[in-house]
Parts: sequence; structure tokens; C-alpha cells
Amino acid sequence: MMLVMRLLPLLLLLSLPQPLVSQPAAQTAPAETSKKGLYWKATSGKNSLFLLGSIHIGNKEMYPLAKEIEEGFDGSSVLFVEVDMNHIDMMKLQTLVMEKGMYKDGDSLWNHISPEARKKVEAFCEQSGFPSIAAGKMRPWMFSMFATMWPLMKKGGMDVNLGIDMYFMGKQEKIKDRMRVQEIETAEQQLDMLASLDGKLQEAQLVSVMEMASGAGRIEEIQKIWIDGDGDKLDQLMTQMSGGETMKVLITDRNKKMADAAEAFLKGAEKAQGFFVVGAAHMVGKEGIVRLLEKKGFAVERVALSK
Repeated sequence: MMLVMRLLPLLLLLSLPQPLVSQPAAQTAPAETSKKGLYWKATSGKNSLFLLGSIHIGNKEMYPLAKEIEEGFDGSSVLFVEVDMNHIDMMKLQTLVMEKGMYKDGDSLWNHISPEARKKVEAFCEQSGFPSIAAGKMRPWMFSMFATMWPLMKKGGMDVNLGIDMYFMGKQEKIKDRMRVQEIETAEQQLDMLASLDGKLQEAQLVSVMEMASGAGRIEEIQKIWIDGDGDKLDQLMTQMSGGETMKVLITDRNKKMADAAEAFLKGAEKAQGFFVVGAAHMVGKEGIVRLLEKKGFAVERVALSK
């Protein structure tokens, strides 16, 4: 279920009762632990591109970021992100969310999942305090997202506004006269992708979320993996959390488009440095962006980060 949250942080901003801020005040809580992160540098002739795997939801323990990451951003002229959340038609997107994520005309979730899956949903609602009436109005992929976020809402401390990509989009907004944003996808494309998932895949993902012991605990696990910089462990966890076909649609297929965007920048005619921030799961693994760029012939090195 973390996949959905990672792909659609914007949906969370639209749907959860949290204020949208352009930049978190994360630097006020420095941590003493070593932060390795998931950070690489790709080069091609005169051009270079820093690649940072993001977590779309975080807390203050993740900040401040290592100076090497900040320096990579500061020296860049382009910020690549999955979706530019600073320039979105919120009213239009709200309408799309309602159309693609909610049932209407008396239809409900219960008409589209098996009796066994319904029992798991109802048990989750009873145990977690999530309104079952609200659950029944959502399509499987939408409820999966809310079910993942619900423990975080109750626990507190973790926030989409403290996500790594939100942090850098906030910084870019202050220096947009010298740094532009290039989004790789659009929010509409991401919504269409989720809404078009096969019904069986949506139900399988829903059941997986219902069986997850703690959404908050799983997100904290991913956060720790990110801080430790363990790409192999992250790849293993993502594979475990998703099915083969779901992984292909939500991660692997999209990696190719992201790698193509990175390649186009690296092959640009004018000397330039860019900063590329997408979900960390897209960076790692045999079919991740780092490996794809290496296969395309680019030099890619892991950047050592200071404590």
C-alpha cells in the first residue's frame, strides 16, 4: 500500500485534514545519526544529474539532509519531480479524485469485492476506528490509500508535508528565477493509472493492506531503510508488499519513462546540472532508474554522504 502513497502524495494533500505548506520547517530538528540516504550522480560529458530517492511522507528526524544533497540541489538549474505540486489546478484535481476514487448512484465498495475481503475491511474499520460508511463509498485503490494513512493520522508525527520531494519543491519555489521544475508525469496520469488497475489487482492490494499489522510501522520501516541507505532492502520490501503485476504497473513500467527523462537531460547540448527527485523505490533494483541509466551507457556513482 505504500506504493499508492508514494505515487500519489497529492491525493493525500487533497483528502486529509492537513494544511498544505510549500516547505516544512524540518531543519529546526537536526538529528545526530548518520544519514546515508539513497543518492547518486550520473554524468555524460559536460552534463551531470544528481539522483535522489524520495520518501513522500516523513518526519523531522529525516532532517537536516546531508550537505552533499543540499549542495547538489543548490548547484542545479533544473529540478525533476514526478508531479509539480506547486502548479496544479486543485479544483480540477479534486473533481477527478471524486470521479475516479469514489462510487456514486448508490454503488459501493461491497459490490466490487469478495465477501472475504469485505470481512477484512469491516474488521479493520472496527479495530482502527475508521468509519465503515466512508469505506463503503471508496473504490478499492482509494480505500487502500486511506487505510494506510489512517494509523499515521491517529499517531501523528509523520506528514506528507515533510516528504523529501515536497521539501525541495518548497526550496525551488523560492529560487524559481534561476531554477525551473520539470515534471515527469502529471497528477491526472497518476490518477488514471490507479483507477485503471484491474479489479482483481485492486482487491489483492486492498487485502494486503488489511492484513498489514500497522501502516505506521511499515512506513517507519521504510523511513529507516532510507536513512540507512539500504537500496537492496528497500527493493526487497517493495517486492514483498506488492504483487508482480502491481509492481510492474506502479513501479517498473514508470521507471522507463523516468530514465528516459534523465537520459534526455544528460544528452542535452548545453552544459547543465540537474537534480532528480522521485520515489526511492524507482531508483533501486535490477529495473530501477540507476541500473537503467547504467545500461544506457552513463556513468553512475553512489555519492558518499557525511554525518
